[in-house]
Amino acid sequence: IKVKEQNDLDKALHHSIKLTKETEEEERELLREAMELSEQHYVQSNEDEEEMIQQALAMSEKAEVQRKEQEYPELQAVLALSQHEKESIEEDDDLLMMEILEHSKLEQMDFDKQLKIALEESIHIT
Repeated sequence: IKVKEQNDLDKALHHSIKLTKETEEEERELLREAMELSEQHYVQSNEDEEEMIQQALAMSEKAEVQRKEQEYPELQAVLALSQHEKESIEEDDDLLMMEILEHSKLEQMDFDKQLKIALEESIHIT
């Protein structure tokens, strides 16, 4: 009976060791699969993050182009207004110069007239 009990215990022990090894193998396989899934998730996560960064950059560049396109007509309008003001100032300057020249001519003619009168008077006096 003791031998049979010992044999039964040995069988149970071997069976337990076999189950433990199988369980350990299954655990290692599950861990391997979990690591592969984790790595795939990490890679996918990085790819998703890179894609989001690329989309954000593209949106940022598009927004910058749109902002510049909106500013361009405003700058053109300011430039046109500035050019118009410059031309207006130049016209005003030209008109003022003409008035000054005309006034100067009139003063010169008046001076010439007075000089002529003075010369005629001095000729008559002498």
